This record gives sequence, structure tokens and C-alpha cells, in this order.
Amino acid sequence: MAEDKKIESLKKMIEKAEEDAKKVEEKIIIARERADKGEITKAKFQTEKIRLTKELKGLRAKQIRLKKQMLNRERMLKDKSKEMKEKEEERRKKELERKRLREKKKKQKLRKKEKKTEEEGEEEPKIKEPNKKVEKKKKKGFLARLIGK
Repeated sequence: MAEDKKIESLKKMIEKAEEDAKKVEEKIIIARERADKGEITKAKFQTEKIRLTKELKGLRAKQIRLKKQMLNRERMLKDKSKEMKEKEEERRKKELERKRLREKKKKQKLRKKEKKTEEEGEEEPKIKEPNKKVEKKKKKGFLARLIGK
């Protein structure tokens, strides 16, 4: 299945969100190490940890949301292609049915012609002579019709 541009962009966004989440996790680890060394107080570490975990939670939610969007898009494309295949198959069936009916009508006409020729006793069909000119009557005008000419 050909990749959609939307799917490609969603994949990139998911990868970026994963990278951002890893960076936030690393920041939490660094803050913990600084608190263990005594560079920052435990209270400051806790506030920093709370802020970073909220950020991490938001990034994880973003990843999940993007993955759902990507899966929905893939499913939609799959359904669309399946629908197109069904329509194509239906179109082919209709075309075959029309072709079959045309052939059936042709056969019926041929049979009808054969019956006529058998009934006529194999008479030769009348051939029109192309050299004969057909005389046309001149149309009468309105007044001529009234007067009766």
C-alpha cells in the first residue's frame, strides 16, 4: 500500500515526541543525581520532578494521540482501496452483463432474419436502384390550399 503523506508526517511527529520524552526522562535523572549530590534541595528536586513528569505525561499522551490518528488514517485508506476494488468489480460485472445482453439481442435478430428468409422461400431481397430519381411533390402554399388548386 502506498504511503500517504499524512501518515509520513504523523510518523515523523511520533518519532519527535519519543525523542522529547527521552530528553525529559534524562532531565529527571539528572535532577535526581544533583539532589543526591546536594547541589539542589529535596524540595526543589520534587518541584522539578513534578513539572517534568507533567511534561512527560503530556508527551506520552501526544504519542498515543498521534498513533491513533495514524492507525485511523491507515484504516481509512485500506477501506477506501477495498471500496474502490469492489466498485471496479461491480463495474466489470455490469459491463459483462451488458455485453452478454447485446450478444443475445444480436442472436435473436439473426434468428428472426433466418425465419423470415425461410418463410419467404428464399426470395431474393429487393435491391433499390440508385440511378432512379424520385420525384418530389411540390408543397402547396396556404392560399393554394384554401382555394383548392
